[in-house]
Amino acid sequence: GYDLVFADPPYEMQEWDSLMDGLNRPGLVKSGGVVVAEHRHGVAMTDRYGAFERVTKKRYGDTGISVYAVGDGG
Repeated sequence: GYDLVFADPPYEMQEWDSLMDGLNRPGLVKSGGVVVAEHRHGVAMTDRYGAFERVTKKRYGDTGISVYAVGDGG
């Protein structure tokens, strides 16, 4: 599995639930790993997607960055 994943889909993408669910496949991202998601600021990213728990979020102009840590379920 991966320790670090950068998710930078097309900027207008709204289907984050589907993308994050796909990344939650067992063994894809190691426990203790990190997922960094770049998205348009204002997109409704949740604090948790399966084993991924958001640990920080930042705004850079129109861009949002959400960082998720992977718990034991990853």
